[in-house]
Amino acid sequence: MNLFDKICAVPTIALGAVFMFLGALGLFIGCNAHFALPPILGCLPFIFGWAMCIGLIKYWRLAAKLKAEKRSNSPPSFPGAGYESTERFESLINEERA
Repeated sequence: MNLFDKICAVPTIALGAVFMFLGALGLFIGCNAHFALPPILGCLPFIFGWAMCIGLIKYWRLAAKLKAEKRSNSPPSFPGAGYESTERFESLINEERA
C-alpha cells in the first residue's frame, strides 16, 4: 500500500467502526442517523461497517506481508527481477557469457 492508500484506509476503517457500533445498537433498538431502520434491520450498518473494516485491515496486512517477502533474500522469480536497472542485468549476462 502506498501512502495515499493508507491515508484513505484510516478514515474508512474509522467510518466502518462507527457503522459497526450503529449496527450493534440498531439490532436491538433500531437506529436513526439520517435514515431510520426498525430494530431487526438496524443491524445492516454493522454489516457495511464490518465489510469496510475487515476488508481494509486484511488488505493492509497482506500488503505488508508481500512487501516483507519482496525484501527477503529469496532468489529472483525471473531473470532480472530484483536488479535496480537493466544495465546491471545486462552486465551480469555479459559476465556469464565471457
